[in-house]
Amino acid sequence: MDCTAYPDRVIPAMTAIYLFWTFGATGAFSVAGQAASRAEGLDLNHPRQHLGNMRGLPLCLRSAPSFLIEGFSGFAAVAALTQILDSDNRQIVNLLGLHVLLKVFVYYPSYILNVPPIVRMLRCSQRSTYGVAYEAKETVAVRRK
Repeated sequence: MDCTAYPDRVIPAMTAIYLFWTFGATGAFSVAGQAASRAEGLDLNHPRQHLGNMRGLPLCLRSAPSFLIEGFSGFAAVAALTQILDSDNRQIVNLLGLHVLLKVFVYYPSYILNVPPIVRMLRCSQRSTYGVAYEAKETVAVRRK
């Protein structure tokens, strides 16, 4: 199926994938990390009591969703503006898609595997993606006047 046949559905589809991954899947992995950090398993009565004792992979699993959520607001703002103002702008749609792919398939696994250079590089690319998208929106606004 060609995504250019339904350009108005690409951004909502990317947003749904990003939402599921950011809040659903990584949240489940976070709980699994908390359970794995204790010999007794997850303490549902006091789930945050033992967070200070977490180390290694369980700590990475617990912390990774926070870093994904950190970048979600910028993505959501750019995606919403793009959908409202110019959903046919392939450059911005491609940048949003790149952002989602990097976050889901590169950033999250590299954070879990504790590969700091990749995490730093992706944080910088996140900022530049939003900057390019903002500049493109300004160009569209000027052209429409």
